[in-house]
Amino acid sequence: MKYVFGPVPSRRLGNSLGVDLLAFKACTFDCIYCQLGRTTEKTAERRRFVPPDDVVAEVRQVLDSGVAVDYVTLSGSGEPTLSVDLGRVIHAIKGFSRVPVAVLTNGSLLGRPAVQADLAEADLVIPSLDAATPEAFQRVNRPCGGLSVADVARGLRDFTLGFTGQVWLEVMAVAGVNDTPDEARAIVRALEGARIDKVQLNTVVRAPAESWAEAVPEERLKELAAILEGLAPVEIIGRYAHRRHRAEADDARERILATLARRPCGAAELATSLGLNPSLVATLLEELCRDARTERVLVGGAAQYRIPPP
Repeated sequence: MKYVFGPVPSRRLGNSLGVDLLAFKACTFDCIYCQLGRTTEKTAERRRFVPPDDVVAEVRQVLDSGVAVDYVTLSGSGEPTLSVDLGRVIHAIKGFSRVPVAVLTNGSLLGRPAVQADLAEADLVIPSLDAATPEAFQRVNRPCGGLSVADVARGLRDFTLGFTGQVWLEVMAVAGVNDTPDEARAIVRALEGARIDKVQLNTVVRAPAESWAEAVPEERLKELAAILEGLAPVEIIGRYAHRRHRAEADDARERILATLARRPCGAAELATSLGLNPSLVATLLEELCRDARTERVLVGGAAQYRIPPP
């Protein structure tokens, strides 16, 4: 599969079949906590990244195989609303499947009518708003030029009022960056009047883009959750799954190294053969290259990874 991965176990969505409409890593933000690493194409311009018919064919192939899937989730290697084919792909999937379609988005483009129309047939949209003050917004999300937090919050609120599916708001708290009660209160004020079914409060549990982006202690998460209850019921997603996810990452890292010790592999090949989330594999390979435990080489224009020669 080139555009579809999984199903992978998700803390929020059960068995989630991932769908990637993007090129790595196109996004409107460059979030300090992103498990995919730093953004390589920071843009707010929507365009076609991959052939939509090929994407739909892969989704159909997996669903026809009878594998258990709780959600078909459009997320992948960047911001899915940047794809002009988002609505077309959702419509096609809904035409042959009853599996609910979810879209994970940073919420930055939800104020655009074309994006709202593209998302109309989705069953669940999970937008994020990590901060509502300009200073914290810049520190945690590092948006591309022309995106203000006021416009993002207004667009998110307007989207929820016209959307008929479920909306779960994610707030990602990073220690010392956007984890103050005042910031939580600012988010509640910014989204006053929005129709939100649930707030999911999260923190850093996977390897982030910036090593200094750290998890928020559980007591502080509870304090922030009590404030965010002003929007909707709050579920603390990052409640000390931290150690478990760190152990999972350590195990995956050792499995990747053991595989590369036998032969060079591409990132997609590693994810498939080891049964790992492609996003986690990409993050771990970046870490391993940074630590000089692996190296990236081009073979026929395609990237492979290997253990460096002595």
